[in-house]
Amino acid sequence: MCGGGILDIGIYCLSFVTWIFGDREPHEIQTLGALNEDAVDEYASVNMRFGEKGIATFCYSISHDYENCAFVFGTKGMIKVSKF
Repeated sequence: MCGGGILDIGIYCLSFVTWIFGDREPHEIQTLGALNEDAVDEYASVNMRFGEKGIATFCYSISHDYENCAFVFGTKGMIKVSKF
């Protein structure tokens, strides 16, 4: 309630990305989002680059409903994690 969208629900996305990439730090982060009338981050899309081939993208919102899932793509296939 006091930290905005990233600390309310976005932190779960960030935690999942950190787990997938083995606690490596990203080389680049790009975000696009919006603040509400109280200057609280309401939603955002976040892109992170890990090395030459690792990319993570996630979206969060405290005002819109998204499907609560994650996709992991690799050289041998794809995994969908539902309702994490």
